[in-house]
Amino acid sequence: MAEKILVVDDEELIRRTVAKILKKSDFEVFLAADGYEAVAMAKEQTFDMVISDVRMPGIDGVETIRQIKEVQPEIYSIIITGYASEETPVQALKVGVNDYIFKPFEIDTFNHSVLRNIVNLRLTREKASLAKRLKENMITVIDTLATTLEARDPYTHGHSHRVGAYSCWIAEELTYSPDDLEILMHGGILHDIGKIAVREEVLNKPGRLTAEEYEHIKIHPTVGYNILKQINDLDALLPIVLSHHERIDGKGYPHGVAGQDIPRNARIAAIADTFDALTSNRPYRDGMPLEKAIAILESVKGTQLDADMVDIFVKKVRERGIIPVRDAQDLTRVTIS
Repeated sequence: MAEKILVVDDEELIRRTVAKILKKSDFEVFLAADGYEAVAMAKEQTFDMVISDVRMPGIDGVETIRQIKEVQPEIYSIIITGYASEETPVQALKVGVNDYIFKPFEIDTFNHSVLRNIVNLRLTREKASLAKRLKENMITVIDTLATTLEARDPYTHGHSHRVGAYSCWIAEELTYSPDDLEILMHGGILHDIGKIAVREEVLNKPGRLTAEEYEHIKIHPTVGYNILKQINDLDALLPIVLSHHERIDGKGYPHGVAGQDIPRNARIAAIADTFDALTSNRPYRDGMPLEKAIAILESVKGTQLDADMVDIFVKKVRERGIIPVRDAQDLTRVTIS
């Protein structure tokens, strides 16, 4: 599919000449007589590149490109000018102009600039497409691992996804970026993946664990860490998986890390994990009502759990309520609110 190029110049002869050159390379060309018209066009349709004169009535070419980039941040841009100055290139670079051509220009020079930037544009899009596919594959891996774990432990069905969602409730108040929220969500989903290595009779035991059984189940953070570190692109999830059972007072496992030395995402996931464990049905008890679970969180903040983050979570969960437990037919992922 031919790239769409917007040409902006107040001289009709220049516009037509540039359009003729571009059409020979099979680009789809659109013309604007000034910056105002170009910006208006950019608000109506998407272009791949804008080529603009600098000096025009109204707003100049640099300002035109700046305003177009506000609407279409990924657009490539080339400035053409007959007026050499030191100021214009600096201004052009500040707004993200990709190339700079002086009038009068050779057709070969012009073509080389356009084609070079079109190639860069295509490469950028190919990289973005590849990154998207890799991300989709990573999400598939995450969901497959989580489903594999929950198949072994029916009493915690949906637990991992709820932990991811509850974690994001806290992070929203900490102004996490969308990418960081996604890391937290996926880390929550996989926080217990190491339980794949826990013996079935221990994992699903309806009563209190023996000392030996408790020591056995404590292997799961390290096992999960060792599993995920073998998978490319999951490095950001490792602190959650390894450290979600560490405690603020240093009495947690596997390494007895304390306070702020526990990674922040792990401190967040620990609160989400604890709350969902309290409010979910287990073989040995029914899930607790909201206020009873909150009272338990409040009783262990500052010792087991991060006090400030418990306060944030309590506020959030009182506003939003407990996430419903999914039944066996509903495998829909709990999404970030």
